[in-house]
Parts: sequence; C-alpha cells; structure tokens
Amino acid sequence: MTDLKYPVIDQVKGPDGDLVPLLDVPMMSDETWHAQAKAQQEKHPEEYTEMLKRMREHPELYPGMVTPLDSFCQ
Repeated sequence: MTDLKYPVIDQVKGPDGDLVPLLDVPMMSDETWHAQAKAQQEKHPEEYTEMLKRMREHPELYPGMVTPLDSFCQ
C-alpha cells in the first residue's frame, strides 16, 4: 500500500446508512490513458510484442482481459 492522502470533500450515505467519505482523487480520462498507452507502445514496441505473446500463450493468466488482444496492435 501507499501512504497517499486525499482530502475529504464530502460525505455520502452508503447502502447501510453509514456515512462514507467522498475523496478528491485525481482522475485520468480514457482518452488521456489511451494516448499515453499508445505513446509507450510506440516508444517500447519490443515490450508490447513480448507481453502480447505471453498473453496469447497463457490466456488463463489474464481472466479479466475482455478486450481482444489484437486491439492493442492497432
């Protein structure tokens, strides 16, 4: 775990009625994430080639992968 601390900006009632803190956590848009991932893939193509090879050889190790692997190569 990390020791990151985020300010509490509000409190909301949870499903059980207890108050839950609402944190001011910085978020990244999907567009920014995809642009940065694509830039890294272009900068280090050999790492992505190896990663995709492992994912194709052992899909059972990546049960949460719902995106077709070939979409990473576009």
